[in-house]
Amino acid sequence: MLVAAGGDGTVSAVADVVRGSGTALGVIPVGTLNHFVRDLGIPLDLTEAVHVIAAGRRVGVDVGEVNGRAFINNASLGLYADLVRKRQRQQRRLHSSKRTAMLWAALEVLGRSRLLDLRLELEDQTQECRAPFVFVGNNRYVLEGFEIGKREQLGAGILSVYTTRRCSGAGLVGLALRALFGRLRQADDFMESAVRSLRVESPRRRLLVAIDGELKPLDTPLEFRIRPRALQVIVP
Repeated sequence: MLVAAGGDGTVSAVADVVRGSGTALGVIPVGTLNHFVRDLGIPLDLTEAVHVIAAGRRVGVDVGEVNGRAFINNASLGLYADLVRKRQRQQRRLHSSKRTAMLWAALEVLGRSRLLDLRLELEDQTQECRAPFVFVGNNRYVLEGFEIGKREQLGAGILSVYTTRRCSGAGLVGLALRALFGRLRQADDFMESAVRSLRVESPRRRLLVAIDGELKPLDTPLEFRIRPRALQVIVP
């Protein structure tokens, strides 16, 4: 067993090393959001998390992959990658918390979001798109209601792909409000797919990708895959 104490970025980096091996991953959640442990039902209380590591059970969970780099939650390009980059800049400049810096970064990004010219190859279909973001999740995310961002399982063996053609700040806020009130899928410019692999082509030689909240420039094309049950994790 290898234990990672940190947030999603730290856990993702360790998961990238141990996936596909006989080594199980134990997690002590001391990050800001801790999406991965929440979705697995691992307690956020540190003492309880240690008890899980000592007496829990192993389960196999899926891992996403982009250009050979694993992700436990999601990998995205465009809007969210810009958001993370500007959040890091705000943290350095203002010496503020991650949450406060994220708020300021969101206001800045929504004020001038840019479109990406992309070609998406989704197994049996190909589509050209101009989109402010492409979000690729490890398994399916809850997109509507008050549990937005949660995953009910991490073993379905799929990548969930989400994008939209809206580019203005007001349009993106409107999309978020639709999601909150359970009407996101009624929006004709919101696109959702469930695939095992995805290829993203771009005129740019490299794209900035946010992998579990950490930025990494990757050469194009981007090759996404799901690796079913590739990671052993200790859970309650």
